[in-house]
Amino acid sequence: SDVALAGGFLALGLLDTLVSGGSAPLGMRILFAVAIALPVVVRLRWPVAALATVAALMILRGVAFEGLDEETVPFAVLLLTTFSAALHERRRAWAIAALPIPVVAVVAGVLSEDLDTPPGVDIAILSALSVGAWAAGYLARRRAEQLALAHAQAPELAREAVAAERARVSAELHDVV
Repeated sequence: SDVALAGGFLALGLLDTLVSGGSAPLGMRILFAVAIALPVVVRLRWPVAALATVAALMILRGVAFEGLDEETVPFAVLLLTTFSAALHERRRAWAIAALPIPVVAVVAGVLSEDLDTPPGVDIAILSALSVGAWAAGYLARRRAEQLALAHAQAPELAREAVAAERARVSAELHDVV
């Protein structure tokens, strides 16, 4: 269930918080770990809202809070909610519109870090992973739609096949007689 998944991300986030030893106060890092795990609970019900919340938290983390950028669990949550938005959003247009959300979060997050190297490579790699998560979710969505259509059409196709076979047998019998 999503509650268990969120609990797992929370446990990983708290462990990551304690191990990473970021420069932000411990209470702030714990609060962030809780906040980043919570959207996982609603990712199936409101997938784009969950993704937008995670992205906003990641952008806020990079822009407003110094020392919260050492944790790695938020990116995993971003990938999961990106996949979920592409797969589970009921409106296809919203699922497609969700694609830039993780990329914006990645770009903002990388640009807010104090890096020794140019950020282009980090942005490219993390954006590619985010787009890959979205693409995997969208392809799974399309496959599920195709299967549903095939199941819906199966009875009609079976009736048509039976009618065609009856017509063929009838024609053969007619030719024989």
